[in-house]
Amino acid sequence: MLGSLRVPLCSKSESGPYGKHAPQQSKTDRNNQTLNQLTPVSVGQQNSFSRQEYPAQLAGYIPCRKPSRATALRPINTIHITGRTALSQFLLSLLLPFVMAFASTPATPPAVGEKAPDFTLVSQQGKRVQLSALTAKAPVVLVVLRGYPGYQCPLCNQQVHDFLKNAQGFADAKVQVVLIYPGLPDNNLAARAKEFTADKSLPENFTLLLDPGYEFTNLYGLRWDAPKETAYPSTFLLDQKGIVFFAKVSKTHGGRTKAAEILDVLAKK
Repeated sequence: MLGSLRVPLCSKSESGPYGKHAPQQSKTDRNNQTLNQLTPVSVGQQNSFSRQEYPAQLAGYIPCRKPSRATALRPINTIHITGRTALSQFLLSLLLPFVMAFASTPATPPAVGEKAPDFTLVSQQGKRVQLSALTAKAPVVLVVLRGYPGYQCPLCNQQVHDFLKNAQGFADAKVQVVLIYPGLPDNNLAARAKEFTADKSLPENFTLLLDPGYEFTNLYGLRWDAPKETAYPSTFLLDQKGIVFFAKVSKTHGGRTKAAEILDVLAKK
């Protein structure tokens, strides 16, 4: 705590009580006189003063005669703190546009030659499935459906039935077919997916994964952000390193990849 400071002040228009013909004093006398102008407060702490009577007019002023460096009443700590704060704010103002631009850049679907982003989703049986674990065993055919946009998509039904009719061809190609079923979690997506697969029998090399809240869909830049929409229907072929060697994204309900098209690409791989 700092006490009341009784120090004669000089404004910008004053020369102070000493005047320009002030008597010469030794450095020791000047230091002692300056220290005598400070009133210590007994609070059990050495060199402790109170600011309770410290007048606001002292801000930015120094004593009329120049004290020694040890007793100068300059707000050094305040200047340093203010300087660091200003510098931090200045640097932040320079970096903020770049950070905001990076954060607002939407994801884009993985292109041929790129590594597909890894993800983990839950199957209909409640099992957590990771993409990298699947590709480590075999190439993956990743089929993104519209899931549940408020109804069971008829074109998704047709596409999956087409893939199931060619299930043996996918088994012979030794690939894993992964179906992504996106939708909002408040639509009870697990129950909706059960409705979707009620008339379908998925073989061992077929897996349907739920994407509630569009975690995967956003990661792959496939979110169809419109009323009664979920994701753009898409198909990706990934090798065992997770690299995309076929990609097709439809911006309409149609334009789906057919099983024969995928099997043809696999045969040429």
